[in-house]
Formats: sequence, structure tokens, C-alpha cells
Amino acid sequence: MIKPLTIFSLALIHFFREKKSLFSQKQKMSSLSEDIKEDCKEECKVTSLDESEDEMIILISEDLQNFSISKKAVMISEFIKTTIDGDPCAKEVNVPGVTADILAKIVEYMKFHFNNPAKPIEKPLKSKEMKDIACEWDANFVDMDQEVLFPVILATNKMDISPLLELTCAKVATMLKDKTPEEIRKKFNITNDFTPEEERLVHSENKWTEEM
Repeated sequence: MIKPLTIFSLALIHFFREKKSLFSQKQKMSSLSEDIKEDCKEECKVTSLDESEDEMIILISEDLQNFSISKKAVMISEFIKTTIDGDPCAKEVNVPGVTADILAKIVEYMKFHFNNPAKPIEKPLKSKEMKDIACEWDANFVDMDQEVLFPVILATNKMDISPLLELTCAKVATMLKDKTPEEIRKKFNITNDFTPEEERLVHSENKWTEEM
């Protein structure tokens, strides 16, 4: 079960404090020797622009479903880019911890934004309405139940797709905006295990969130 507080932490850190490189979880480089890597790179060099445009990569979800996507489009993911840089001959990339239904959503986003780069979202948020924050396609894309949204955020974080992480965290931020702690607990079914004194302490330490 995904804990809402994990998602809230991502959203708050991403939108209401100085942005830091907290979300980069790049896969380790292949254990191939440098000589073998160089040989592989030479063998896999693309000889024409047309071949480069047609080159496809297969992403494999945790439940072993395959998704075909152009190599150029998938490079929006730093996780995938690092994997391919480590093994230029790779035609398939496993995406551990991401199920097919969630990976399908992420692939949909990458395909759309391949030729339509996402614009940065202005922070702090100026509205609770996503259509006032992002383009129409993006606003519609994140119009999903939290049971889907939360896993998409965690998968996006793991795959290190910065613009999609920004978009999905913005969606969560709009869900939190102008709500009291009690309203947030009710909406996301969060049990309050703080004492009144602890609640006052947390509130005083996080007054900056009231400016969001």
C-alpha cells in the first residue's frame, strides 16, 4: 500500500522549497569493461538519420509486459538514458517495480512529449485548477484517481522523468492547496496519530506551507 505522506513529501519538497536533485535514482553502469563498451558503441553506431528515427526500445514492466517506444522519445527518462549509455546495444530495458498499467501511462506521456516538450510549471502554484497551470493535454493526463496517480508519481521518480514528476507533484499540490489538516486526512484517509502538542509543533515548523 502506498502511503499518502510519501507522495505529499515529494510534492511539498518539489514545489515549495528550493529544488534539489533529490529524485535522481540512476541505474548502475554495466559491468562491461571499457574496451568492450567502446567496441559495442562502434558496432551500434547509427549510419543514417532515418535509421536513428526508426530505432525502437522495448520497456519491460515488472509483470513482464512489453512496451515499444522510439529510442529518442524514451531518453526523457534519465534512468533509461543511463542504462542505454552503459549498454548502447541494448534493445530491451527492464523497469523494475513498475507494473504494466502504470508503465503504459508513462509511455503515453513520453510519446506525446517527444515532439512537444513540456513547459516548466510556475511555482508556487497560481491556481488549484490544473488547466490554469499546465497545457490542456497535461491537465487531462493527470485527471486520474489517486489510486493511479500515486503509483505514477513513484514510478516517475524511479525512472527520473523530471517534467512528468513536476506535473504529477503539481496535481497533488493542487489537491492539498487551501485545505486544513483535517480535510487532508479525510480526503486521503490518513489516521491522525499526533498529540495536540505534536500537531502545534509540526504546524509551527512548517508555516512556509501556508504560502503555497
